Amino acid sequence: MPDPAHPATVWSARLCVTCYLIFLAISVQRRRTLNAGSLALCFWSLAGVLLGVHTLIAFHIEHGWSHAAALQHTAERTESVIGIRTGVGLYVNYATLGLWLTDVAMQWSIRHASSFPKRWHVATQCVCAFIVFNATVVFGSRWWILVAVVWAGPLVWLWRRRPQARSDLSNCRKAEID
Repeated sequence: MPDPAHPATVWSARLCVTCYLIFLAISVQRRRTLNAGSLALCFWSLAGVLLGVHTLIAFHIEHGWSHAAALQHTAERTESVIGIRTGVGLYVNYATLGLWLTDVAMQWSIRHASSFPKRWHVATQCVCAFIVFNATVVFGSRWWILVAVVWAGPLVWLWRRRPQARSDLSNCRKAEID
């Protein structure tokens, strides 16, 4: 069971995850690369900023601006969940925050969706989804697992119902045959 955290720490994490889930729902439904004017990008950006705010709040309130205290807390929580005492998750969190905010900056700086490196964004999404899931398991309350299940069903349903985009490669092959 997670140790009690300050409400500001807890709710900044919850708001971040909520914005991320809204982003996923919009992205899955639209199934296209984001551009700077999209609602999905606004939620993705807000989630990234909230992750930064959550990090600052946690360092201020929970750890007294001590990296050593944050590392020890992460190691203790990880040990209580998986049985291995390691604080490596803190460094993974730093990297995730940097990756997330870099992706947000790239998304806003590139105006044309066709010029955005889609593989970068997909890789970023995979990393962030993995980190959000693991942070929820290690630091979150158990009822958040129910929230994840409730969100997973509609996301899978939206993904399966998305319009199928025609690939340029299949159009090229069709033209070669004709």
